[in-house]
Amino acid sequence: MTSYTPVTAVVRGFEVLSTLNFLGGKAGIGAVHARTGIPKPTIVRLFETLIHAGYVSRDPLDRTYVLTAKTLSLSEGFRAYDDLLARSRPIHEAVRERLVWPSDMAVLDGNAMVLLDTNRHPESLWFNRSVGSRVPILVTALGRAFLAFLPPEDQDRIIALLARSDDAFDGLARDPIAVREMLDETRARGYATSNQEFMKQTRAIALPIHLQGKVIASVNVIVVAEAMSLNDVVGRYTPIMQGMVTEIEAALAGPASHEALAPPFKNGVAQLSR
Repeated sequence: MTSYTPVTAVVRGFEVLSTLNFLGGKAGIGAVHARTGIPKPTIVRLFETLIHAGYVSRDPLDRTYVLTAKTLSLSEGFRAYDDLLARSRPIHEAVRERLVWPSDMAVLDGNAMVLLDTNRHPESLWFNRSVGSRVPILVTALGRAFLAFLPPEDQDRIIALLARSDDAFDGLARDPIAVREMLDETRARGYATSNQEFMKQTRAIALPIHLQGKVIASVNVIVVAEAMSLNDVVGRYTPIMQGMVTEIEAALAGPASHEALAPPFKNGVAQLSR
C-alpha cells in the first residue's frame, strides 16, 4: 500500500514509454492508443514531454515516435539478473520448438512475479505478455512454483503481504490453510499448475529454478485451454521442462553465479521486505 495517491501523469508517461518499447521501439499515436486506451491528445502531450526529456524522438517522415538511446540509461542500475539471463537464455530458447507454446521465466518482485525472459515469438499476439510484465503469485503457475520452494518464514511473510491486498487474485492469501495445502502439494510433486485460474483461456505448469538449494526463479509453459487438458499438459511438457531446468541449474552452477545470484538478491527485485 502506498502512502500517497499516484501521480496519474507519471503513471501514464511510463505506460506510454513501456508500450512504445513493446511495439518495437517505434509506433504512431493510433497504435499506442489502441493498446493503452489513453486518449490520443494525452498521448501526444506525453510524447512531447518524453521528447523534451530526451527519451523519445519523432520521425517526421511517417509521423511516428521512436525510443532514443537515452532509454538504456533507465536500466543501467539493474544488473542483478545479468548472469541468470546470460546462462539460461540459450537453454530456454533451445526448447522453443519442442514446447511449441509460450514459455516465460519470472522472479519474485515484492507482491508479484515479474517476467524476466520469454521465448514466445514476438508475432504471437494471442496472449501478449512481454518482459517486465507482472503477474499474481497465488493464481499463476509461475508464482506457485516460486513460493512453494521458499523457506516457510519467507512464505509466511509473502502470504501476509498478499492478505492485505485488495486485488481479487490475492484473495486466497486470506485463507492461510488453503494456501499452505496448495504449496505443500506443489512442493511434493515438484511442479506447479494453474488451470484457467488467472486467465480463463489458458492452462500452465511451472517449475522452480534453484541455485545452491535456494529457489531463484521459476519457468513455465502456457497452453490454450481449448487445445489441451491439464493432464495432457502435465504429461507432455513436464519432462521437457524438467530437462530444461536441469540444464539451466547446471549452467548456473558455474563460476561467479553464487556471488551474482545468491538470494535474496541484494540489489535486485527479489526483496522480501517490500
